[in-house]
Amino acid sequence: MARRILLLLVLAAIATGCGAVNYHNQELGLTFLCPSRWQCEYLDEFPWGQAFICTPRSGHRTQDGCCNSMITISAIPWDIRVHSEPTTAAALLAKQLADSQTTGPDSNIGEIQRTQVGGQDAAFADVTKQDSSGCQQVTRHVLVYVYDRTVSLCACGSMQQWAAVTAALDEILATMIFPLPPTPLAEKLTRQQETVAAVAEVLHTVGPFPEHLMQHNAQKTGEEFDANRFFSVLPHLSMQPGYVLDYVYFYEDMIGEPVLYGRPIDQPPYDTYADYLRALGLPSSTSLRAIQYRYLDHIVTDGSEEAFFELVVLRIMGGQFYQYWHAAYNDQKILCDRAGLEALFAQPPAFTQLPLDIRQKARALDFTPVIEMNETTVSVRVITFTNWGGFIEESYTFRREFPHETVNVEKKTLVEYDCGWNF
Repeated sequence: MARRILLLLVLAAIATGCGAVNYHNQELGLTFLCPSRWQCEYLDEFPWGQAFICTPRSGHRTQDGCCNSMITISAIPWDIRVHSEPTTAAALLAKQLADSQTTGPDSNIGEIQRTQVGGQDAAFADVTKQDSSGCQQVTRHVLVYVYDRTVSLCACGSMQQWAAVTAALDEILATMIFPLPPTPLAEKLTRQQETVAAVAEVLHTVGPFPEHLMQHNAQKTGEEFDANRFFSVLPHLSMQPGYVLDYVYFYEDMIGEPVLYGRPIDQPPYDTYADYLRALGLPSSTSLRAIQYRYLDHIVTDGSEEAFFELVVLRIMGGQFYQYWHAAYNDQKILCDRAGLEALFAQPPAFTQLPLDIRQKARALDFTPVIEMNETTVSVRVITFTNWGGFIEESYTFRREFPHETVNVEKKTLVEYDCGWNF
């Protein structure tokens, strides 16, 4: 398989005389009963994503020289907060049929009829088409509008098979169950989530990857991203007086990323990563992770709780630019409220749509950052998301006085998730 299945498909046979099978799939977010004379197969690489393909079992197929009977079930993410048009199942189905390449001038589209499936708004319409051999095919398109996605069913068969096909489809629809919708969302980001979004916007405007950095001992030209731009959106932080924030670029065959450091304003920048190591008196074999946060020794806070929150934001996100290959594993996103979580869900997936059960578990978390200021230390707790780990609680303890040395770091996985992709 081109990629592994991200979630296990649970197929539980119900002990009934008819031999029907109950199918539950977390990624598509639905449960249904497959008729006893039919069989359903889950495909994780259907042309438009994951889908169930249901066909009559051997011995129950009608041979009439026309098309084979088939029912497909797929789910397509649909963010109702981004798409203001159309917001009913009937309107969505009309748009789907209008955009479909399977309906041409020789097709006859029937009237769209409204209904309900599993308590959700739904609509269906039949499309008939006759091929060059004289075989008349009927396709029933069903669209169910769930709170954050549309579930589409497509049943097709010849006119001779149509009664059996619709009977199977009706049985599937009658047993289809969807999860409960999420609780109401916060309409506005909190101040802390706005801070995270502002840093993300700075990273978004970094510009194209400079190709001259993709070499060993790469040297900057001075035209690259200026890391001091972070302070324009982190107002409670500043550089140590007389210092500026700079970086050298670390590159190996399968990884490339910036290494931030603080330098005196009157000191020329280091030319290469190797020069930076020599200035520190460290051997070339020194681990990149051993020095990547040294620049924080030159970051000054104004002493407020918000400042130490911003310090954590800079620590987590500060190096997320000009990332090459393996460095892209550093994709942590800081979540501070439910609106930030739903904004994450609404983004086009970088690798795959987050499974429904993962989203439901995440919605039960409290994302409010926790900041505790003691006499000598400050502790900050945030929750982050990464495609290679899931939702993680990260706790940082700093010295309260400058320099704000990192005293302790603890991480705990709250909801485990791995997108399954390897660079």
